[in-house]
Amino acid sequence: MDRGGFGGPSLLELVDTPSPASDVRAMLRLYRDRGHPFEDAWSRTLRSLPQAMPGIEEWRSLLHRTKQVWKAAYERPSRPERVAGSEGP
Repeated sequence: MDRGGFGGPSLLELVDTPSPASDVRAMLRLYRDRGHPFEDAWSRTLRSLPQAMPGIEEWRSLLHRTKQVWKAAYERPSRPERVAGSEGP
């Protein structure tokens, strides 16, 4: 597994492989589609993670360290919004 230069798997690997990160991505997408602000969605998503799972504390630490990246992705316009915004008059 690629270590992404940081001693661990790359973020792309983490969100594309079934894991707490892929669960977070799916949950954030759901909350975003329903119009929740990021902080509300983030809080609800982290509370939805399993409490008793091998390595969950490491996952929580990683998610907290990468929160700003998740937030930037969450607040970025979706692809249809970007395409619509790039069309001329």
